[in-house]
Amino acid sequence: MKTATYTYQITLQDVDFSRRLKITRLICYLLETAGRNAAENHFGIQQINTNNHTWVLSRIAVEMNEIPKGDETISIETWVENVSRLFTTRNFCIRDEKGNVIGSATSIWAMIDIETRRAVDLTMNCASFVVEKPSLCERPQKIPSIQTAPLTEYKVRYSDIDLNYHANSAKYVEWLLDTIENPAVFFKDNRIVRFELQYINEALLDDVLTFHKENTSEHEMLFEIKRHTDSICKMRLIF
Repeated sequence: MKTATYTYQITLQDVDFSRRLKITRLICYLLETAGRNAAENHFGIQQINTNNHTWVLSRIAVEMNEIPKGDETISIETWVENVSRLFTTRNFCIRDEKGNVIGSATSIWAMIDIETRRAVDLTMNCASFVVEKPSLCERPQKIPSIQTAPLTEYKVRYSDIDLNYHANSAKYVEWLLDTIENPAVFFKDNRIVRFELQYINEALLDDVLTFHKENTSEHEMLFEIKRHTDSICKMRLIF
């Protein structure tokens, strides 16, 4: 189906000390939802792998009115809003057990050739699956680069790598959230209302990365992952 809804039971492994769903697990739910719907419409990773193609996430923005707790059930509706030659936009609507909308997300994807790493023309693959239904979430905005000194250095490990031979999309979020000072206090006193991710380059096995953070206002933080001087990923956190 062009528009589909999937249900997830939040387990104790999915929550933090506040017993609310971790951002990293929410990202995983969204990615799983995208993958399931693409597969059901015959343009999932396994299907396009036969042509030596794969999907890569370019940008995603998520807005949450409420963070669900452990043992609760949520449903995520998804659909493809538009398709251009190089990018496609996939949207999400997140509901609680009673059907109330508690969050939304919008994401931008590209399909690439696995060997050349070059973009593939999407109009030949999934243009017929577009649903003329706008996103409930504001589009991802450009995230500026950070000029601050690195907080820490990290070498990409085997456990970080996914089937595309680069770091899994949720790993970037995990790495950057771990740079927040006194996270137990921060996440106890603050609720994340929106976060945006911009994936720029691939982080590969054994890459040495540096993590950067800047507090731009009382309720906003910017993050960036770099490899030498190259930007790998940027994140905006609004709370």
